Amino acid sequence: VAPTVAHNGYMCAALHTHVNIRNPAVKGTMLSPRQVVGLWVAWVQFELVTRRFYRSWAWRDRSSTALFATGTECSWHEVAWKQGSGPVAGEAEKHDVPTLFKHFVTTLQSEVFQAADDSTQMEMLFRKTLLHATCGKQCSLNLLPIWMYGTVEFRGMTATLNEEVAVAWSHFCVSFVEVFQDTVHTERFLSPSWESGLRYLQEAQEKA
Repeated sequence: VAPTVAHNGYMCAALHTHVNIRNPAVKGTMLSPRQVVGLWVAWVQFELVTRRFYRSWAWRDRSSTALFATGTECSWHEVAWKQGSGPVAGEAEKHDVPTLFKHFVTTLQSEVFQAADDSTQMEMLFRKTLLHATCGKQCSLNLLPIWMYGTVEFRGMTATLNEEVAVAWSHFCVSFVEVFQDTVHTERFLSPSWESGLRYLQEAQEKA
């Protein structure tokens, strides 16, 4: 069995869980583009809560970086116990919630988006180059698998040999999607200007 923690304080193994949201070939409700955005916003809102479900050494793991509503605190080159203590030179655009949030809100509110069909809306919101440049694979909620598998990937949970823990985490991920696919939970962040919505999201994340 591989060790759970490396010499630099990062995880050697993790439990990455995929939940279907867009693949019609398997079970699950197919989410609209707006619902996918709402799901991501809800995860950001509760990031500081869900992070406490992991072992403590995973809280600042660079392969499942926290989605801080105030902006990135992660530098790939820092050891785990120094994450957030220094500048993120050359990496400020990575794990950048404010930039991606601005893109989501301004796109959702545009007339071009509202007149587009489903596939065009997905491309406008979640184009791969944008996700890679802002909140890509190495975040606690990875949106990139939407394009290959029709899923979102929850990356934060520490590895376990306890099947009950694995099942409970998987159940939580599915339940989170089932609850927060309803955009009523996130419209207060997405309806106003992106500046106001981001401020509300930052406050909600701190109070969650």
